[in-house]
Amino acid sequence: MQYVVGKSGVLSLGRQGEHLARRLLFTEPADWERELGPGSVQALVQPPGGGAAYPVSLERTEEGWLWTVTGADTAAAGRGRCELRYLAEDTVVKSRTYGIYVAAALGSPPDGQPGPWQRYLDRVLEIGAAAQAAAERAQAAVDGLDELSNLELLEIWNGGMTHVEKVSR
Repeated sequence: MQYVVGKSGVLSLGRQGEHLARRLLFTEPADWERELGPGSVQALVQPPGGGAAYPVSLERTEEGWLWTVTGADTAAAGRGRCELRYLAEDTVVKSRTYGIYVAAALGSPPDGQPGPWQRYLDRVLEIGAAAQAAAERAQAAVDGLDELSNLELLEIWNGGMTHVEKVSR
């Protein structure tokens, strides 16, 4: 999913652990380039939890500068910061700081308790085992029809009740 970044606000990077699921397009550096002349654009991210800031890869496109958010960017949930910089000859001449937010992923269940997926899978296995047993009973019934080859099954309607009786030929 691609989002165009405005001039201020909080950048939502997605959920914790997501990888290559979100792309953020910065268009403002085009204005900086027109105003300040040739230069380069970089983005530094300080992750949630206050870790050391690191540069992220920006791709220059016709529309602007594109940041494809990776699993490294969403490794920790919480709030951090992103600074978009415009450099002229290794000197920062313009910058903008954004807040970033990584939503917490749904965590694992408490120790010793099965999670909802485990309960779901257990139920699927239970139903599968019941279906297998029913198939085996059906096969046994079909195999038992050989014994009835000399008998005819007759359905009798008797006062609103239907039943099957074995009748010799």
